[in-house]
Amino acid sequence: MWKAVLVVCSLTSPDKCETWVDAIGPSKSYEQCINRALEMNEHAFTHLRYYKGEPAWKGRSYQCDKLPGGML
Repeated sequence: MWKAVLVVCSLTSPDKCETWVDAIGPSKSYEQCINRALEMNEHAFTHLRYYKGEPAWKGRSYQCDKLPGGML
């Protein structure tokens, strides 16, 4: 199982960043985790207009963390 982690930053203030952990996952495969991280990035750009006073947010980086056996 894999957990997607995405760092999202304001497009106008790149020093304003947050780390998001996938609330839907975990993903069963590494490839599914990457796809989920990219989907989270699309949602950040589409749905976070004026979040915390910033006009737009976009993912800066992502990673997929392997969860130890038996962890969800």
